[in-house]
Parts: sequence; structure tokens; C-alpha cells
Amino acid sequence: MQLEATISRIANRAGGVLLTLLAAITVAPPPAHADIVSAFRDYQKRDYSHAFREFLALAQLGQPLAQFDVATMYHAGQGTPANDTDAYAWATLAAAFGEARGKALADAIRPKLPPGGEQAAAAVINAYTARQQTLLPDQSAVRPQGWPMTPLDPALDCRRTAIHIDVEDRVPTRVQGTLVIEFTLMPDGMPRFPRIIQAVPAGAFEGVAKTILLRSQFSRVPAGSAPVQCFMPYSFIFNNHTQDTIGDFAAELGYRRNLPEIARAGDPYAQLVYGLLLDGLPLRHGDVSLQKGGLPWLLKAAQAGLPVAQYEVGHRLLIGQGCWRDDAKGLKWMQMAAEQGEPTADVTLAIRLLRGTPSAANIAQAKEWLERGAATGNDTRIPNSSDDARLLLAALLAATSEVSLRDPSRALDLLKRVQDVDEDPTPYEIRAAAEAAQGDFSHAVGAEESAISRATRLGWDLTPLQQRLSLYQSDKPWYGSLLEF
Repeated sequence: MQLEATISRIANRAGGVLLTLLAAITVAPPPAHADIVSAFRDYQKRDYSHAFREFLALAQLGQPLAQFDVATMYHAGQGTPANDTDAYAWATLAAAFGEARGKALADAIRPKLPPGGEQAAAAVINAYTARQQTLLPDQSAVRPQGWPMTPLDPALDCRRTAIHIDVEDRVPTRVQGTLVIEFTLMPDGMPRFPRIIQAVPAGAFEGVAKTILLRSQFSRVPAGSAPVQCFMPYSFIFNNHTQDTIGDFAAELGYRRNLPEIARAGDPYAQLVYGLLLDGLPLRHGDVSLQKGGLPWLLKAAQAGLPVAQYEVGHRLLIGQGCWRDDAKGLKWMQMAAEQGEPTADVTLAIRLLRGTPSAANIAQAKEWLERGAATGNDTRIPNSSDDARLLLAALLAATSEVSLRDPSRALDLLKRVQDVDEDPTPYEIRAAAEAAQGDFSHAVGAEESAISRATRLGWDLTPLQQRLSLYQSDKPWYGSLLEF
């Protein structure tokens, strides 16, 4: 089977810059997941049954090369019983989505179809089309690009322009970059639980950005208002930095050739990075025309099976970035990413379940997602989504009102594995609740006092912290939600 030379190139350089860059963006997915590279490798090893299942999963997502490969394997009977009707259907779809060899294969198969074969193939195509309608953003009604700066619940206003700051003395590298933080905005106008959801390059600015956000003040609302989820883009630029183009920025990330050209050739890792840059590249001359078009490239990478790209597509659908909001489609992509080991997706799904006053079933399901995210390997040099999962899981285990799920000892163990921001009171709050749940009230008082000291410097509403401190001083535990959403 003649596979795209681009995919062969990707597989051959699996230890090179592209996979290194991907590893910096997200952790390695479990071996069982389907992506175009692993499918190709399985085919090369003549593991046709496994390769066919992987190609079929990607073909159903809309990846044209995988659609052609499925057609070829159906036609040859490799990894699946030979079936020219299905081969014709998938070859036709591959041709429709830009794989030129699909038309030649469909033309070769058509004369061999049994009576009624074209109608049966049309049914396969129609089933695929129906499935796509449950996954793809509505391209006929695309919203303006950029991050939606008004929260989904307009009760709070978290609009704010991206901050451009000189961080020359605070980061280990002399590169410019961009990232986006999701956070919980409380009625007191102060942010809580900052989570990095996008960073290019990864590993340079995450800690600095969290510190800046925790020190930020947003608009207050009447007491009793519900917290909401907000998103804040940050750009980091050195005063003497002269980069303005995607080419310059991509070269700094390790792409010595034209990044858009590599992406157009079908390299899913290049498509991922190109899409992220199009959505968030800080440009010195304000060329906003380059900050459009990220979603289509991220969608291509997601269809090729990259979990982090599937998360990015799902997140955009959930919040309405570059497209209209669509919870059903967004959750499908988010669950695919989570099931393939992307911890950011685990955290996102858990937060949605924990909003408001969650049911016991929702708390239990959220715990399952967080367990997956917390178990994922972590790059200990930077705070990442595995840390977010561990922190949120620790908060749940320390103080949940569901007695059967409470495990304060494990909560304390999880906290040891979290690289928190020293200014953040939240880990100290979690530690205090866990220690109190174990009956260690003297240490609980000390941890809560540390949390209050930090919260005072940040300007938080101290009322709930002081109420918990009063309980611990009276040798009583506190149970409830330490993190609100």
C-alpha cells in the first residue's frame, strides 16, 4: 500500500524535533490510542488487524489519508474481510476530502461492484456524513476569531486585553511566547485555580503567568453571585526582540523549513503548532490577519488522532472560540482527548461535573476523570495539567461531602506531587482540610493560617477561610467544596 510520503517522514523522525515539541505540549498518549503515525507503523509491521482499526477510527473522524487507507485495506482484504462496496465508499470519501488517489481507486473498483453496490456505498457515505454533523464546527456560521472575553455566564465581566510585559529577568529562555489561562473568577473579583490550557512554547512562561493572574483584580459583583470560568490570553515579548512572523517564531521552536508548507503537506504535528500559532502568536506590528484560521488546522491534527489537538478543538467548541458554541460536539472531542490520555481534557470534564451543587453521581464521575489525569506522567520542570488534576483531586479527596470518596491521606500524598505557585493559598487550604479530616488539628490550623496570610496579600475575601480556621481551632473538620466552579 502506497502511503503518503509525509506520514512516512513523520514516522521516521519520531525521535526528532516534532515529537519532542509535541511532548512539551502534552504527555505521551497510551499505546492503544489511534493516530496516523501509530496506524502506519502497525501497517509496516504487518499488524493489519490493528492498523485497520486505527485507520478506520481516524477515517470516521474525517482524516482523508486514513479514509484512503481504509479503502485500500477493504479492497485488499487486509485486517478485515475484503469488501469492495465499503472500499468504494471510503475511496469516494477520501477523494471528496482531498486525497487524489481516492478517485483513481474508486474508478477502479466501480466496475467490480455487485448489483446495488453503489446504493449500498451511498448508505455508508450517508452514515459518515451524519456522524460528521455531530463532530464538526458549523463552517457556515463561523464567529470572528479570537478568545471570547465575556464569560459564558454574563453575571461577571472578565473582559481584559492581553498583557504584554517584559519578563527578561523571570524566565529561563530568551523567546517570546503566548499562552492562555483558564481560571475561576469569584464574586470578590479575584481569580482562583489558574490552569494553563494553551502554551507556545511550552515550559517557559507558565509559572510567571499564574503568578501574574493571581495578583490581578477584576470587577466585583454583588455578594452571593456564582463564580464563573474565564479565559485570559497573555503575550510575553522581550523589548529588544525583533520577531514578527510565524516563520521566525516557528524556527525558534525547531522548524527550519516553512511551517505552513509542512502543515499543508499533511504533517499533523505541524498542523497542531501552526494552528496554535495562528490563534495566539504575539506579533510586534499588530498583523491581526495572521491570528485567524487556527481552528481548521487544529481540526486536521485532531482528525489525525493527536489528543492535544482533539482537546483544543473540543475546548473551542465549548467556549465559542473561532466558531459558535456547541456543547454536544465539544464534549465529544473532549472525551476523545481524555480517553487518549490528555490530562487537560480530564480536568475540563471534571470541572463541568463539579459546577454549582453537584450530585453524588457527578462527583463520583468527576473523580474518575481526575484519577486518569492525575495518573498521567508529568514533566516536573513546569506546572501542567497533570498537576491541575492532582490539585483538584486532592481538594475533592480532602473535603468532599461524599464520605465514601473522602481520602485525606491520599490528598496529602497528591499535594507532594504538585508544583504549586507559592503565592497561591489553595494548596494550603487543601492541606488544612485534609489534616483536619485526619484529626491533626494543630497542623490544620498552621496550614490554614498560611493560606490566610497569602490570601490577605492577594486581596481575597477572607470570610470562608476564617470560618474554616475557626473550626480547626475548635478541633472540628470542615467538609465541602474547596474549589468552586
